Amino acid sequence: MYLSYVHSFRGLAILGIVGAHCLRSLDWSPDQFTFRLFDTLFNQSSIWFFFIAGLLFQHLSGRFKVRSFYRTKLRNVITPYLILSIPALIVALFIIPVSSVPPQIYDYSIPGQALLFLITGKHLAPFWFVPTITLIFLLAPLLLWLDKRPAAYLALPFFLALSAWLGRGGLQGLLGEPLFAATPSKALYLFSVYWLGMCVSHYQAEAMQLFRRFEWLFWVLSLLFMALNMRFFDQQTHWLFFFKLAAIPLFLVNLERFDAQVRDTFRTLGDLSFGIFFIHGYLLAAIKLVLPQLGYPSLLPGNLLVYLAMIAFISISCVFLLRLSQTVFETRSRMLVGC
Repeated sequence: MYLSYVHSFRGLAILGIVGAHCLRSLDWSPDQFTFRLFDTLFNQSSIWFFFIAGLLFQHLSGRFKVRSFYRTKLRNVITPYLILSIPALIVALFIIPVSSVPPQIYDYSIPGQALLFLITGKHLAPFWFVPTITLIFLLAPLLLWLDKRPAAYLALPFFLALSAWLGRGGLQGLLGEPLFAATPSKALYLFSVYWLGMCVSHYQAEAMQLFRRFEWLFWVLSLLFMALNMRFFDQQTHWLFFFKLAAIPLFLVNLERFDAQVRDTFRTLGDLSFGIFFIHGYLLAAIKLVLPQLGYPSLLPGNLLVYLAMIAFISISCVFLLRLSQTVFETRSRMLVGC
């Protein structure tokens, strides 16, 4: 059964991811309140993306076959990742060194450097997503085995608490910041959210009934965690994680409630979400390179109007380019750009 309200949620999630990266492409130093507000709203929207991925994985598990599952992921996730990594790798290896990796990485051979970038996604900001979710894909048979033994979901609160405690880079920090731990650290952080999505799908009717009944509570919790994250900004990570979790029932309930009114609006973003994830980082990088050539700073002054205009420009440009790819390459487009 097609869950149109979940598809709308995916469209909103990718808009949040674009919003998070646009936010950090502007200079907000004169207006920290607005920065903190939108950073709380949109930063780590990948949490919602992973939740949706887990929910849909369990929802479609009745047709799961190991070989076809991994063949599909290789064709639709890994292959476009490798293809779309080529420009970023050329820049990272030969033109502009990446500042977020240890400088000694550049002492390795070119193939060694390329491999490190590919397994960490450090060559372009959004690309960490693919190696991270690939680790979770490797657990697919185990997760479905556990799904058939629902008592396993009793361990979910422990993993959610672990994610909140560690944060996205917590495991890497505990190990002394080695680059090899970057992807496992993110995977451990987001595994609990993916598994939560599976749990909600497993108990879909009961979960949605619970979410509707206590919608008021999730509103209170969302606003509370949002305020706490803004108050203790940069001092912790768990309030943001809790906010993202508390907002999930609100999205599900309201997108289901207003499904007929909103599904057409978010369908395109949902359909193209994976492709948008792949290419929006390139558009933002291009803007940073072009602005100085036009006499502007690489980071424009941050204000609400410029911010919303940037989100709209990046989103519309992504949709145009991805539709163009689908028109030109037809069925091969998914293998090239993810959709």
